Amino acid sequence: SIESRGSAVIAEVKPEVVFPGDPLFNTDGVMNAIVISGRYSGDIVLQGEGAGGRPTASAMMADLQKAAERSMTFFAAEETFRCN
Repeated sequence: SIESRGSAVIAEVKPEVVFPGDPLFNTDGVMNAIVISGRYSGDIVLQGEGAGGRPTASAMMADLQKAAERSMTFFAAEETFRCN
């Protein structure tokens, strides 16, 4: 949860019991969700996969691609990288 108290912003992450009817009640498996409650907008629910086989593999491939791109840039700067 996050809230403002005067000039301070208070945020915390903790387990919480949710009951049927709560927007987070049906979140399970690899799904993550967050509810943003606004005075004028009401509840806005954002959800998506956050862990598990495919999301984890996708994140790992993205990290490997970034590492490879950085290595190629480094080697090109050192003039030791050759591409045929």
